[in-house]
Amino acid sequence: MSTRDGRARAPTKRLDARPFWEATDDEPLAQTAEVGDAPLVPTRFDGLVVGEVLGEGATAIVYAATDTAGRALALKVLLGNGDGWEALSGEARAMAAVRHPAIPRVERVTALPSGRPCLVMEQVDGRPLDEVLHREGPLPWSRVKALLGALLDALAALHARGLVHRDVKPGNLLVRPAPPGLALVDFGIARPLRGGRVDPTTAHVVRGTLEYMSPEQLAGGSLDARSDLFSAGVVAFEAVTGAQPWPGAGATLTERRQAMGQRAAPARPRQVPAADFAVLAQLLALDPRARPASAAEALERLTAR
Repeated sequence: MSTRDGRARAPTKRLDARPFWEATDDEPLAQTAEVGDAPLVPTRFDGLVVGEVLGEGATAIVYAATDTAGRALALKVLLGNGDGWEALSGEARAMAAVRHPAIPRVERVTALPSGRPCLVMEQVDGRPLDEVLHREGPLPWSRVKALLGALLDALAALHARGLVHRDVKPGNLLVRPAPPGLALVDFGIARPLRGGRVDPTTAHVVRGTLEYMSPEQLAGGSLDARSDLFSAGVVAFEAVTGAQPWPGAGATLTERRQAMGQRAAPARPRQVPAADFAVLAQLLALDPRARPASAAEALERLTAR
């Protein structure tokens, strides 16, 4: 492994395979790799061979890995010093609850030799949608419609299992070269529905990505599966136009809450047929009651055009 600037780094000694409290002083030590200020990750541990960095976000780094059977896997390591066992276990349960070709298969939650928790899952052959948009610019509506259909299908499976993703955004959508054409990842803040609603986990704390949050998520109150539909609509609008539906709606949570209630519905992009935009506009409805009742219903309306 190397540092971000490409310089090779000297191997750092770290205990391999087992938690440090189970190892003895005379056991062999493994080389480790580091990315910036990220935790040291052994190149070999727990039956895995760890490779290059696949992606890096504010809360986690994902590495390529292979197991003893040669399967391509991904290793998600949380950043920060907090206890991540509960967070990763919740993410693993959410992913494992849904069997769908657009949702990566979860393998297990394990730990680095340092004791830091990490998640092992299927590696997806694909590029983040935000990266695709950065490189290619706005996409043809026919391609966006296909991606939106794949996303709605994945959300329908997720919602059918009583889960809401809460962070649907281009960075959490991997564009794949083969069907279903897309993968939905990062279930770190997914939450179960109780009585058809998801209640805030912590008072006065709003989690998600500002630009893609539904108005009800911005408000910090309870929400349901239709919140994910709004986020999907924002993603599709941005993918086809290169811009947010409500540009300049505020850079802070408070500003965006105020501005969203004062903005008119976005105009139809000329490249989107009127019949298709009718469905997209329903996804973008500020009032959740005006959106389709479910992802399955939204998909049916979209594909009927």
